[in-house]
Amino acid sequence: MCAVTRNAFYTAIACTLMAACSVDGSKSESWNKCGKDESKFLTATFNYADFGPPSMFAELLGSEYWQWEDYGGGDPKANFDVKIVVYSDFEKKLAMSKYVVSPVTLEDYRYVSYGQAVDYLNLKILELEEMARSEDDIRFPELSADLKNLKSRIETDICQK
Repeated sequence: MCAVTRNAFYTAIACTLMAACSVDGSKSESWNKCGKDESKFLTATFNYADFGPPSMFAELLGSEYWQWEDYGGGDPKANFDVKIVVYSDFEKKLAMSKYVVSPVTLEDYRYVSYGQAVDYLNLKILELEEMARSEDDIRFPELSADLKNLKSRIETDICQK
């Protein structure tokens, strides 16, 4: 019993230290400033829901529930605070070091490069426009506007080297 308690104690200390050392990804942090353009950043975080419905972006982002679980837990009202970290191309290691996935503190991040995010958003925006032009005239004006706004935010906030 003592060994289990000791292991749990050390695990708790390690997780606490990791969380304490993890830097908040706010845009005011100097590590996150783009060298050539101080108004842009190496990383930015977004909510999973900012990318639209899970069925639209699961291929890029993974499931909307915790990545350390095999399924969403069965509770339809469960809320999973999954953040999407969009990083300047070639800055994945930096993004992963600053936004650390932790099941203990329920911090779940998905990492997407600037190029992947913009390309995927362009594709989904185009698909929505094609649906609106089809014979069925299926329109999702709010979703289309939200995705265009997200793309603009990413292009405005993230620097490119």
